[in-house]
Amino acid sequence: MGIIDGLSRKIEYNKAICNEICDKADVFINSADRVLSGNENFLDTDFINLVKADQEDILSRIKEIPFAFRVSNPKVTSRKKVIEQFMVNLDERIAAHNDVVATSLISKARGLIGDVEGRTLDDQQMKCIVKPMANHLVIAGAGTGKTTTIVGKIKYLLKSGECKPEDILVLSFTNASAIEMRERINKETGAKIEASTFHRLV
Repeated sequence: MGIIDGLSRKIEYNKAICNEICDKADVFINSADRVLSGNENFLDTDFINLVKADQEDILSRIKEIPFAFRVSNPKVTSRKKVIEQFMVNLDERIAAHNDVVATSLISKARGLIGDVEGRTLDDQQMKCIVKPMANHLVIAGAGTGKTTTIVGKIKYLLKSGECKPEDILVLSFTNASAIEMRERINKETGAKIEASTFHRLV
């Protein structure tokens, strides 16, 4: 009687663990899908790292379930497959999501800042302007409008109210380019923005 009772308790315990993990997996998938379905916020590496951490936690907990319970529970095996498939397509879905968000933000930003230095910026330049990433690397050749894009970014930050002039620092490699940046930003925005070289800042 004691052995049967102990086995029964073990079965119930593992069933409860399976249900708990399945519930957590459902929350994970639904939350991630909801974020990816929205069109307001860019998703960056912080989001990716958070999703991967949650995914690894759930899959590791599934592995802790005794094999017999794991393979005999269709809910657990189906959630495992869903999560693994979700992670396979994650990078593509984030890229598609960010493109949709960029298109929406670019449309609003054009109405907010208009032309920059007498030029209508293309979608690539506007995407650089509206992306709210903490780090943003732009690689472009000479004469492609990098400086105008920087001026446009500052104009956007000021017009949207995301930053005040004193919150912005522009850095360049030479005194001449720093002075030019300061003058061009002031002419376009009317704001006095600090522009300096890396060496002078140090």
